[in-house]
Amino acid sequence: MHSVEHTLKLKDGRLLAYHTFPNAEEEEEEEEKEKVKIKVKADKEGTVSITTAEQEQEQERHPVLYFHGYPSCGLEGGVTSARSVARAGGRLYAIDRPGMGKISSPYYPYNNNKDEDKEEEKEDNNYNNPNSNPNTNLDTFVENVWELVEDQGWNDFSILGLSGGGPYILAVLASYLQRMEKQKYKQKQQHQSSESSDDNSNGNSSTKSLQALPRLRNVCLVCAICMSAGSDGIKIKSDMESMNTLVESASTSRISRFWLHTFALTQGIVNSYIFPILPISWIQKGMIANAHTPISDQQWIVSNEGESFFSKYIPARASMAAQGQLLSNPGIYDDTLIVIRAHHSHEDIIRKHYSNDDDGDTSAKNTNTNTITNSSSSSSYNTNKDDNDLEQDDDDDDDLLPAVGIFQGASDINVPLSHAQFMHQSIFNEHKRSKLILYEDLGHLSTIGTKSGDYAAFATRTRTRTRTLTLNCTDK
Repeated sequence: MHSVEHTLKLKDGRLLAYHTFPNAEEEEEEEEKEKVKIKVKADKEGTVSITTAEQEQEQERHPVLYFHGYPSCGLEGGVTSARSVARAGGRLYAIDRPGMGKISSPYYPYNNNKDEDKEEEKEDNNYNNPNSNPNTNLDTFVENVWELVEDQGWNDFSILGLSGGGPYILAVLASYLQRMEKQKYKQKQQHQSSESSDDNSNGNSSTKSLQALPRLRNVCLVCAICMSAGSDGIKIKSDMESMNTLVESASTSRISRFWLHTFALTQGIVNSYIFPILPISWIQKGMIANAHTPISDQQWIVSNEGESFFSKYIPARASMAAQGQLLSNPGIYDDTLIVIRAHHSHEDIIRKHYSNDDDGDTSAKNTNTNTITNSSSSSSYNTNKDDNDLEQDDDDDDDLLPAVGIFQGASDINVPLSHAQFMHQSIFNEHKRSKLILYEDLGHLSTIGTKSGDYAAFATRTRTRTRTLTLNCTDK
């Protein structure tokens, strides 16, 4: 799908690239216009017409920030989600993480020290630079995301992450919860200060209001990886465990960093130069031949929808490692350190806020199962019917925790069900604002490929954006 690439210059001088997909919105708008224009003229006895009851003031599209998989780039969003998000009334903003895609600057410069007298420092830039650790990089990226939100001037927004985008989604959510807590504290302090000033000045004082915090409405995780859950159920468990060992020891082991750089370089070469020239049929056959691929994924891969998906997705992957440098692919290397790491501190922040015991409300935990089970790829999650438990709270309440939707295929062996269950049960504590949507027979690709309408509907859910279809019939 055609994309428009945008660039934001960050406060630290680096660049952040993101993509929008106007074609997806134009197609949705044309479809909506056709629906509005439908008029069935009967004979003289009556006329049947179908119209849509829109709000008097046209609503802007709800912004949805998209966090791509691993390894990949923001163009992925145009293949997986842009059209579904547009149909649901949203607009997708797909970010290229640092070092990924063609423009987004890496977290730190590689081999940028040209002083021949500082070879040792140059080597440190590649292996021991303090900015190359996952904690610092992840915090940096989260701040970059907030710069983008502020630059856009959004009052509210949602976030959507697929597969390897999971850790980044959780990090942004944790940051939002901290900002929300800080905002409440400032408001409390301001209120106390205002009361004190009023007492001293007989009510003639004025207090400058705080800048409103953009509200994070919905958090959508789709087949999202969370290595804190472990590697059980992953199709190549031994390889994932080996990769995790390298990641965990990278801060102290030069050998581990060497192998991670080698992996990043290999991934860059394969995706930039090999995959794009291979016939789609070869890629499909190779995936089907894998004994670990679930039946649902095999069927979807050879379907017309699957073929169309890969014809767009493979060229998009070619831009993934476009910034690859000699013996280094900084984006893939840094992404690996974050995505494959077993634990991130932001998980504990989320646990604290989704603890179910706020204001002594211990009954909030698992008031319903929060699990929607669909046994076939043809069945769908109904956001209007199945979100009744989430709608019990006033979604226009700015103090409300973001609604969390965890979408998972039970047959997924790339990111197993245990990861979704761990997030729902251990990180979100089965909170009433968290929902696990489970597709019993689907795998990784078939969930992402066939259920985009479901997770797009969740990501864009807002009470103020509901459209009502009315049927007017007049008989004589």
